[in-house]
Amino acid sequence: MRRHSRWLVAVVCVGGMVLPVGCGPDLLCGSGTKPVDGFCVVDTGEASDTEAEADADADADADADADANQPPSRPTVDIQPSSPTTDQDLLCIVAQDSIDPEGMPVSYTYGWATDGSPAGNSTQMVSSSTTSSGQTWACRVTPNDGTQDGAFGIANVVIQ
Repeated sequence: MRRHSRWLVAVVCVGGMVLPVGCGPDLLCGSGTKPVDGFCVVDTGEASDTEAEADADADADADADADANQPPSRPTVDIQPSSPTTDQDLLCIVAQDSIDPEGMPVSYTYGWATDGSPAGNSTQMVSSSTTSSGQTWACRVTPNDGTQDGAFGIANVVIQ
């Protein structure tokens, strides 16, 4: 978004404080103003000497945002077997990998819960010896690109 220094945010004085005039949901502003980004602004009619500098700064900000690290995408997660019994281990797998927009390698962390409570297991596998018939087990997989976490994927199974 470009900043134009010839536009000023309209303000009001309330109890000695200067406050910006926000537009209502219908974006109605007073005479001589117009709605911009949720505020009423006033056109001074003159561009300042620094408008070109402000535009250059805005372009640089946009370039910096484009270079900023973006998180990896959400993985698709499955638990194998899909209808486990009490004598089968549970294995949490990434069925569809996360993609990092910058092409960085993605690693995963695992977390398990049983019936909505953390199970204290951060590996890909849960031993059948810790499961009981009727329990709902959930595996949560969080991707990381070495800088930041992405949105987690989750899968659930009910022990038969």
